[in-house]
Amino acid sequence: HFLVSSKALSLASRVFAAMFGPNFNEGQRLRDGHSSGVPSAFSLPEDDPKAMDFVLSFLHYQYYRLTNMLSAEEIVNIAILSDKYDLNNALGLWIKAGFDDQPFPVDTIGTKLRDMGYGILAAFLFRSPKQLEPMTAEFIKDMPPDFAETWAKYELLGRMPEEILNHLTYQIKRALARLRYHVFKTVEALRKERIAAPNAHEAAISCSTSAQGMANPIPWFPAPSSSRTPSITLGFGRTRIHLGC
Repeated sequence: HFLVSSKALSLASRVFAAMFGPNFNEGQRLRDGHSSGVPSAFSLPEDDPKAMDFVLSFLHYQYYRLTNMLSAEEIVNIAILSDKYDLNNALGLWIKAGFDDQPFPVDTIGTKLRDMGYGILAAFLFRSPKQLEPMTAEFIKDMPPDFAETWAKYELLGRMPEEILNHLTYQIKRALARLRYHVFKTVEALRKERIAAPNAHEAAISCSTSAQGMANPIPWFPAPSSSRTPSITLGFGRTRIHLGC
């Protein structure tokens, strides 16, 4: 339960101002409460309590109740309320100091991909171009092509706009295409070098043993086909290493 000022909320948000006006039940109950001297009670079951506590504390200047140690999920829940109740201007000082000018907290151990989604969604809901573009550019480096399947498991990320999902998917495919192109060009250059120096020292490495014996640094990169293993030659000066992959 939160004891709040309807005037403070109405000044901060056009949504609250309309809610407490004559055209909504909340406004009528508020006037009835004023006449009886008893505070009116409203239920907001869809809103996250911790995020609402943070927002109301800020709007009522109770800054001592605020914390700078917010998780990715807590920040995105605040962003959802800010967007829902049109509070981006009222929360502007905190958005700038606590979001725009701070690195987004991503758990690099267990929920990294989820938290990156929370960061992108929060930047979108806060209407924060200062964070949205650089954050997307940075996070996309660590996102697999099937990131949307993981995000679909989290209810909050269901709010992600389709255009952002499409943009991320396009950028990842584009990056992979560039990577494949550069790999092909490198292999082709080394192949030509090998032809030019056929007597160079050579060391053969079986693709099956080398590929299976070490962790794949890009787990979502397509694995080589076992049915077709053409020889790829990497050159280091006069040394050649054959990779059957």
